[in-house]
Amino acid sequence: MPVSTQVQDTQPQAIETIENTTKTKKRFRLSPGEVVLLIIGIAMRIWYALLVPFIVRCYDVHSHVEHIKYQLEHWAIPDPSVGWENFQPPLYYTIAAIVGWFFKGYVNGEDGQLIVWKRLACLFSIILLFCTIYVGRKLFNERQEAQRLWFLAIITFFPSIVYAATRISNDPVYYIFAFLWAGTLIEFWRKPVAKTFLWLCIECGFGLLSKASMLAMTGLTFLFLFFCRRVTLKQKALWTTVGMAIVLAMAGWFHIPRAMQTLPSKNPNTFIIGNIVWEAEGLFYKSEWQNFCVFNPVRVVQYPRCNGWKVDPRRVFFWEYYFKSGYTGEFLNEKEDNEYTFARTLLTLNLLLFPYMIFSFIRTIRMPSRVAYPYVWVWPACMAAQIGYVYRVGLANVQDFRFFSFLLLIYAYFIVDGIYATKGWLRTIGKVILGSLLMISVAFVYYLVYFTNWIGT
Repeated sequence: MPVSTQVQDTQPQAIETIENTTKTKKRFRLSPGEVVLLIIGIAMRIWYALLVPFIVRCYDVHSHVEHIKYQLEHWAIPDPSVGWENFQPPLYYTIAAIVGWFFKGYVNGEDGQLIVWKRLACLFSIILLFCTIYVGRKLFNERQEAQRLWFLAIITFFPSIVYAATRISNDPVYYIFAFLWAGTLIEFWRKPVAKTFLWLCIECGFGLLSKASMLAMTGLTFLFLFFCRRVTLKQKALWTTVGMAIVLAMAGWFHIPRAMQTLPSKNPNTFIIGNIVWEAEGLFYKSEWQNFCVFNPVRVVQYPRCNGWKVDPRRVFFWEYYFKSGYTGEFLNEKEDNEYTFARTLLTLNLLLFPYMIFSFIRTIRMPSRVAYPYVWVWPACMAAQIGYVYRVGLANVQDFRFFSFLLLIYAYFIVDGIYATKGWLRTIGKVILGSLLMISVAFVYYLVYFTNWIGT
């Protein structure tokens, strides 16, 4: 297989190159720039959570609340065929139920519990900022402080990540384990030892208990071990056995019975998305391979709103829907012209950064010794998984960015690396575009909070 040959031939060079840049003993000490961005990011999330109701820019919030309440009242996992979100893995709902039980005596009724669960989402979104710092330090060495800060700023101010600060759902917890996995994968590539691989498996276990999307990362974990040249066959066999035992012990008790319940049935797609059989007919469309070969930047900017219903003729084009959903989701108000102006500006600036991202991506493919080399395989693998599922079910709203939101880390890395790989006026232009994107992202969120009609699902 070409991938295995390339990885085997270049991995010693990768290890040597990366180790030469990380000889200084690592200590977790925040730089002044990181402290400033953390303070701004934390304040932004608390401010957003205090002012925005939990039903705004969310997905099926009442069904997620029903799942939490069931666990809180029965301390058991609900029947997946009863509630709209009862098919979801139980970790987030169990945590929320425990927190709800603990604060039950300190809040007033159901409204008080909803506030507690919204604040729990805010806490998870703050933890995600620290996870981002962890990943940034794996990708950029101490001499690349500026790159680290740009990388952290992209995640800190990215609209759909900020929205999660009030989202009562399993998304915020899943984001945490997916981000941690992305950072630990780089550490494993740098130095493939048993301890790091086992951490990857543990993160996969927790991730699988949070959202089924983690299945793709779990498979990639064992694939990277298989193609790792510095690990002997005997070690691979042992680590695979132990790693699978960890994943199965942590998540198999839930996913294996669920697979047995759904895969042999008439609706096998319910293993991944259990409520797909109840989705409205207007959200489905006839999936054709041509839909995955179209990306029209002009149309993206012209129609910045994601709309999974039949009224949107562009909903069938996967890449356009995926790209737009990262900034606006399904929540742009058609009656607010200013929202559309903001969205169009953000999308345009992001499109202008594409050349830098593509340049860095190609550069990394050609130089497997680079620290982010695993990401050139993670990104297409996860995209292939999502495209394959979309093609199978033909459901518009599963094209959303949030199902593999950790890929934002990869996009951010390639944008920042691409800018700093250039010199002179090209680098200056890239910094200006990226800085403008970040400032307008903050302004966009501010505008949504104070000047728009709140809408949610």
